[in-house]
This record gives sequence, C-alpha cells and structure tokens, in this order.
Amino acid sequence: MVDMKHISKISFALTALVAIVLTVLNIFNLYIFDFSIEKVILILLCLLCISFVTQHFTNEKAWKNLELSVKSIKQIPENNLVFFDDSVEIESALATAVLRAKKSVCDLTWKNVISSGFDSNKRKTSHLNLETNITKAASNILYREIFIFNDPRRIRKLRRRLAENMDGYSCKFFKKDNIIPRLQFVIVDDEQIFFFASSANSPLCLIKDSRVCKVFVTYFEELWSKATFIKDGATVFQKEVDYIEKTLKKY
Repeated sequence: MVDMKHISKISFALTALVAIVLTVLNIFNLYIFDFSIEKVILILLCLLCISFVTQHFTNEKAWKNLELSVKSIKQIPENNLVFFDDSVEIESALATAVLRAKKSVCDLTWKNVISSGFDSNKRKTSHLNLETNITKAASNILYREIFIFNDPRRIRKLRRRLAENMDGYSCKFFKKDNIIPRLQFVIVDDEQIFFFASSANSPLCLIKDSRVCKVFVTYFEELWSKATFIKDGATVFQKEVDYIEKTLKKY
C-alpha cells in the first residue's frame, strides 16, 4: 500500500529543492539552459497540489482512526465500569485484584493530599488488607510503584516496602513536588485500572478494559522512565533512601 505521508514529504522536499536551486541559479547567473518561468511555476504548483492532496488523505485517515478509538471506548460493557461509594470499597476491590494479578501492577502513590478519612478504623482495616496483598503479590509478579514524598506516611510506607524486600517489588520517585493536581491510579495486568480520588469531589471507579488501560500504561511507562530508582527488584539504592529520610524534616 502507498504511504501518503511519504508522498507528501517527497512532494514538499522536491518543491523546496527546485525553489532553492532556481534561486541560487538566479542569484549567481549560473543558468546553463533556457527555461520558461511559466513552466517552472506550473511544476512547483503541481508538486504543491500533490502534497496538499496526500496531506488531506493522511489527516482524514488519522481522524477515522481517532473516531474508531472513541467508539471503542464508548462500547465498554456496563459491567466493566464500576463506581465505588468510598475509599474503603475501592481499596477492598483493589486488594482482591492485586492478589489475583497474574503478571504486573503499576501503582502511582503521589497525589497532593491524602484524604482526611485515611485514619478511620474502617479505612485502616481495608488499607492493611491491601498492604498485605501487595506484599503477597510482589513475591509472584512485577509490582512497580512511583512515589512523591509529600507526606510522612509515604515515607513510612517506603520503609515497610524496603523491610519486606520482595524481589518482585520495584519503586522510583520524583524529587520535586509541585501544586499541579495529580491523577492517582493503579493498573492491574494491563486490563483493570482503579482511579482513586485526586480531589474531594473525585469519583472512585474501576474500568475493566484493556484498550483504556493501554492509554494509562503508556503514561505510567513514561513516568517510570523519568523517575529515580529507590528499589529495583532485589537492589536497594541506599543513597536515595538516605536522601528521602532526610526530607522527612520538611513535614
């Protein structure tokens, strides 16, 4: 199949090349043959027309692909979209999904403010269950977590992870915090994504769709590539751990 993008690029390149050559010849009076300026203009116009037409078809194809992507997202079965009433519900569901995970979990621990109900008895129970299941999962699958340490509870969480020292667990962090709101989510097996509250009014939900997950997996991988290692499987980067421990004084 002919690639319209290549045709468009070649047309633009030829147009530019012809224009540059003629300009140089004109400046230095280096004409070695007679030519009609009208013919040259027609050639340039033809090349431009070819480029514009191919660009149109390329853009049209891109729009069609985008429409198909949007339609596929709209076609998510109703039972694959679950909303939760509170943090206890979503943590309990995530704990079960993590324990059942077969290959990987991608976890973002970085939202600006931890919810006010985090210290309630019910939340402590659900969170302890989640933490226990994460430890179990990290002994069998790849569990990757990205931190921003803007709360001392996250440093305590890191200490637990390092003490457990599970080979399947790796984590990184970003040194600089900022006020930009951050969406917090956890991806399980590239098939389920749990969205936690990024603000007081954020809905808590689960989407079971690999197509939607792929969008966020790509985002997570980009974040992972730019973050700083704390733990990579069995390897702990003590210099970074010491740096994080010192930042606790800020809080």
